[in-house]
Amino acid sequence: MEHGAATTLALVELQQNFIRPYHAGNSMITLLNQRDRVKWQSIGHAPVGYAIEEGVLDEEEGMSHPDRHIVSNVLGQNDMRIALGPRQEMAPRDTVVLCSDDLSDNVPTDELTAPLRSGPLVAACKQLVRLAESNAAFPGKPDDLTVIAARRAGELD
Repeated sequence: MEHGAATTLALVELQQNFIRPYHAGNSMITLLNQRDRVKWQSIGHAPVGYAIEEGVLDEEEGMSHPDRHIVSNVLGQNDMRIALGPRQEMAPRDTVVLCSDDLSDNVPTDELTAPLRSGPLVAACKQLVRLAESNAAFPGKPDDLTVIAARRAGELD
């Protein structure tokens, strides 16, 4: 890769009852149900992301790994690719979250889910930002923190 600008990408096609995720790099996409369960999560395009997916590292080991910021697929790289994720059904009250690595490097998935379970999404996203900024347990630093969330309305909403 030539020296120059590069970035990651996380986007989701939202339809009435399903999502289709697309990503490049280590920005994360997570689909949660209303019971705090992860229905689907993208795999970070990075050696540490692949090691977590394969069970070589657990999530907390990955969050403190010295190579956690090495990314193997980014926009701007000559051989980059955009991963097309599987179409995922989005049930009533399911929530989809898109975030930069500065959220996923500082907030474990189990801590990410609780604020997003119910209530206003703006408040939940603000809570996640505060959590990422204050989480001293992990060596990441939220220097380019981004989080976006969308929830499918419930049957009675």
